[in-house]
Amino acid sequence: MTIAGILCVRNERRYIVTNLRYHLDTQGFDFILVIDNGSYDNTRELVAGMNDARVKLVLGERRVRKLESEGELIHLTEVADALGRIT
Repeated sequence: MTIAGILCVRNERRYIVTNLRYHLDTQGFDFILVIDNGSYDNTRELVAGMNDARVKLVLGERRVRKLESEGELIHLTEVADALGRIT
């Protein structure tokens, strides 16, 4: 069994490497997809600089909805989207 994670980030330079190392090295994740939603600090560069095949960086826009990764479709949604339809 493969354990994969999806991490949506924006301007997380202070914590991104620690967060990824924690999940990869101590929590048993085999793969993490990092979706950067418009960071303007150096979050993207830090993730790319890890040079870890288990981490895939996707540059997204603020409203990322669908991605294709490894042949599987991943659909992302936000709680606020659902709440907006209810209220």
